[in-house]
Amino acid sequence: MNKIVNKLMLKGIKKSLITEIISAKEDESIHLENALKLTERKIQFISNKDLPKEKIRAKIMLYLQNKGFSYDVITKVLKTKKLY
Repeated sequence: MNKIVNKLMLKGIKKSLITEIISAKEDESIHLENALKLTERKIQFISNKDLPKEKIRAKIMLYLQNKGFSYDVITKVLKTKKLY
């Protein structure tokens, strides 16, 4: 990571901007990880209901939206779980 920061600083990018962007990316990965865990639990809960894939996707989207996750995180989760 320091190698990347050093190269960007050599190109004239301020260190404060670099650290801000890196921390935002780390926050997104944490949100994605949390959303994946919640999705796993939700899938276990609704898996015994014999629902079509579209219904499962809709339920998970609504569930994650209600939990406050962004659309980008939700679509990444759905793609990871092959529901998108």
